[in-house]
Amino acid sequence: MKKTVLFLINGLGIEHKESCDMYSKEVMPVMDQCAVSDFFTTIDSKAFNYSTGYQMFSTGNTDALAFPFVDQIVDENTWNQNTVYQSIATALQDPNRGTLHIFCFLDSPRIGDHLKSFVTSLNTTKTIFIHPIMTNPTMDGYKSIAKVLYKLNYESLPNMKLGMVFGKNLLLEESRLNEFNDLGRMYFRGNGEKWSDTDQKLNSLQTFKILPHDAKAFCVTDQFALKSNDMILFYNYEEINCSRFVELISNPPAFFNSQVTPGSLTFYSLFPLQNTAGVQNLYGNVTSEYSMSSALKQIGAKGLVLIDQANLNVANYMINGLSPNGDGTVDYALTDSGILFSQEQMKSVIENEKYQLIVINHRIDQYNDEASMKQALTQIDQNLNMIKEICLDKYSLVVSSLFGVKKEILSQNQKEVLVDFSNTVPLIIIDSSYRKKDYVMTYGNLYTLLGTVLKLISPEAKVTSVLKKKGFLHKMLFK
Repeated sequence: MKKTVLFLINGLGIEHKESCDMYSKEVMPVMDQCAVSDFFTTIDSKAFNYSTGYQMFSTGNTDALAFPFVDQIVDENTWNQNTVYQSIATALQDPNRGTLHIFCFLDSPRIGDHLKSFVTSLNTTKTIFIHPIMTNPTMDGYKSIAKVLYKLNYESLPNMKLGMVFGKNLLLEESRLNEFNDLGRMYFRGNGEKWSDTDQKLNSLQTFKILPHDAKAFCVTDQFALKSNDMILFYNYEEINCSRFVELISNPPAFFNSQVTPGSLTFYSLFPLQNTAGVQNLYGNVTSEYSMSSALKQIGAKGLVLIDQANLNVANYMINGLSPNGDGTVDYALTDSGILFSQEQMKSVIENEKYQLIVINHRIDQYNDEASMKQALTQIDQNLNMIKEICLDKYSLVVSSLFGVKKEILSQNQKEVLVDFSNTVPLIIIDSSYRKKDYVMTYGNLYTLLGTVLKLISPEAKVTSVLKKKGFLHKMLFK
């Protein structure tokens, strides 16, 4: 086995022509030189953050694994085989019980068909209120959201009514307490800022450059107020923390003037929620058979991932195949203290015989102005030079990114400009034991990036790599 260091500059990609000039050889001279002197190619990445990037890198898939699981339930119409589902359906037939409110996370265009199948199977005449939650972190996400909301609003069942629509971050960000309370008040009143034309509202959000997952609550219809004995179902495909929201509607503050009888509400979720007590899930977690952790274990290697605290949990979840629990194949070290820029510490980490793979995570997605982002890129480039020297003639060094950022930032003259590194990211391999006259780089994606790393560690591994040995004809034609 050969130790391999994967140096990730997350957020960096191949710059689009309409993007402001962020990357240059003046900003990143070391990386620019490596792209010329060493093996270089580009790979496809449809990821837009750590979550989607690590999921695609580790499992080869960007969709939650729950989607095909639910697809099969819908195709075979087997909802009623689930005992928790049966309790919901039975309660809806009881005239003394309330109705069902479904908070659905708009993670896929298929959500409309899934919900229609679910509500149809309940066989009830009671009105079912649907409250869509927008999860997409990019402005481009509004295109698919508009289609889903239209389908839910105009092509659903007669007893399916759209209530509130809001962004996922309202549930998560404690700093937005006033907006969070506004959401709660709207729910208990059953009315609020009303937009029956959802396209018009989405256009307004785009005009004001509000990301879908950041949107405040608005309602599509009214009279959806929460009542005693109602049931709440979080229609989720992935783990998410809904604890603050459950607490808010279970124990509303006095100024809400709630008429709901305390303790009369029942909470459910489609799949398990994160850190949310008192919610019964219909199905257990669906995990991936394939993951970075399982792939390393298969070749008998161990990995160390250096990452910041903010992204540790999501990276661990994806690296272990959409599970928070690892088997010891991959360890983690936090980088918030500045370890990445300490030559002594990084030399010790990289030379540690316990690990055959070291993953270094840098990031530029958190910067919102040109000067800060360019300064970060230059610092990362200097760090790359240091890591390159540590690895020289001893270890394989792979330089890439899991996703390219696309957002508006402030230019150095204080104007809003677009930085667009999306869809395609660079891949550089620095290893003196592979010669350009014998090997060639091909195009791939994030999953083949993992395969490439595994192949460098263990050349016998049965995986797909973008670094391939030249055939006789290729050597003749491309000397």
